Amino acid sequence: DGNLYKRTYQGIHANAQYRIGDSWEIGATYTYSKNKGNLDGETSGSGPTAGSLAEYPEYKEAEWNAPEGYLLTDQRNRFRGWVVWDAISTKHNSLSASALFNYETGLNYNATADVDVESYVTNPGYLNPPDEVTYWFLPRGSQNWDNLWSVDLALNYGFTISGVQLFAQFDLLNATNESGQDGGNTSINLDEPFNPFTETPVQGVNWDFGSSYGEPTSETSFQIPRTFRFSVGVRF
Repeated sequence: DGNLYKRTYQGIHANAQYRIGDSWEIGATYTYSKNKGNLDGETSGSGPTAGSLAEYPEYKEAEWNAPEGYLLTDQRNRFRGWVVWDAISTKHNSLSASALFNYETGLNYNATADVDVESYVTNPGYLNPPDEVTYWFLPRGSQNWDNLWSVDLALNYGFTISGVQLFAQFDLLNATNESGQDGGNTSINLDEPFNPFTETPVQGVNWDFGSSYGEPTSETSFQIPRTFRFSVGVRF
């Protein structure tokens, strides 16, 4: 039922670009936004996903199974600023250098776990009702990973003849080697059982953060480190 779900996106988008003479260009883009609702509706791995609030409705309540708040894609600020220098620009040869500054507000994560509901519901006749469903212990979107920023540098050379360009490009990503955390462990420990329909779970009694909660799980929990990249190719 589509009426069970809400998603509201509000944003302000701005961009500017300016050419200085024949050799320099500066520009920037900025987005301020809020994305709220009670269904994320998509993942990086599978794309669009369906909600399950209408499935076995006797075994869940929207207040704690699909609460409203900031969604996983909510990102308050996103800024890109760049400068490009065209050092050489002739009929056959081109050489440019550029710098790109990136800043973005950290995405959020949530304290959730699957809790027992089977013990507190009388089965109205389902063949295979759920024994556990997801419970939100903290407001949706109330915790955030680090804000991230970086500077990327690039040098590009091109040689053009008969409408075909051979090019070589060198990139230095995250030149200052920033190491902001953008992912990690979100495990919750369940202790004393509770009735989710009539009780409010108490941290330290019914539940608590896992011992590694909020901590990185691997190198992928951080933004890309300083990276050197070289590429060559042909443009038609």
